[in-house]
Amino acid sequence: MQTRGYEFFKKHNNAGIEIGNGCGNAEAVSIGSTPVGVPLKQSTAGKILVGTIPFVIDKDIDSDKPIADPEILNEKKFNEIGELCLAGKHVFKEYFKESEATKCAKFIRNGKTFFRTGTLGFVDEDGYFTPTDRKSRFYNKIFE
Repeated sequence: MQTRGYEFFKKHNNAGIEIGNGCGNAEAVSIGSTPVGVPLKQSTAGKILVGTIPFVIDKDIDSDKPIADPEILNEKKFNEIGELCLAGKHVFKEYFKESEATKCAKFIRNGKTFFRTGTLGFVDEDGYFTPTDRKSRFYNKIFE
């Protein structure tokens, strides 16, 4: 898709334009990472936003149940694929009239409230996030 974009801009006399990717969920004000204002790093979704705490957990942890003991979660190392979780003031408080869905989507660890994005990928040493997959096509199966 990016190649098509570059070809389009070149065809329309804008060959110097750079295309960057972002990544986010409505629950995190629709953005978790951005390529704006940072050097572009191809195949990433840009850097995790300033003021956001990323925490990458095991991708196989069940999304349909609350995390029983968040304090014992192991954080993935740089470049290890897992589910991206985000904490920050921009993360939503709760799903409207869906307390069970909220309990599955959020957890508290070390005093910080994290949202499970459902996006799989990894964070590199420079703070760039590379999405690799989604846990499901829908944000939360509880709403079915």
